[in-house]
Amino acid sequence: MSPQNFAVNFFVALFALIDPIGNVPLFAAATSGVRGKDSRLIAIYIALFVLFFLTFFYFTGVSLLAFFGISLPAFRIAGGIILFLLGLDMAATTSCPPSPGPARARPARAGPMRASDSSG
Repeated sequence: MSPQNFAVNFFVALFALIDPIGNVPLFAAATSGVRGKDSRLIAIYIALFVLFFLTFFYFTGVSLLAFFGISLPAFRIAGGIILFLLGLDMAATTSCPPSPGPARARPARAGPMRASDSSG
C-alpha cells in the first residue's frame, strides 16, 4: 500500500471514529452556558485528550491485546458480533415510545399513614 493510500484510509477511518460532525451538537449543548473563551479552552482540552488517547492505543494496542491473549482476528470477530447485535437491536426496537398506563394521582401526605389511607 502506498503512503498516499494509507494516509487516505487512515484519515477516513479516523474521521468515522471521531465523528466531528455528529459531535458538534453535543458540544454545543454541553457548553451552552459557557463564555466563548472558556468554550474554546474546553475544545482544545478535549482535542488534546483525544489526541493522547488515540496515540496511546495506536502504539500500544496490539501489545495490549497480546498481553491479554487476544488475537487480532478474534478481536475483529468480537467487534463484528457487537455491531451485529447493535444493528439487530436497532431493527427490532419500535420507533414509538410506549404509552404510559393509567396513573392515579395521589396527594402528598405529611405524617404517619393510616390503614384507611392505603388503596391496595
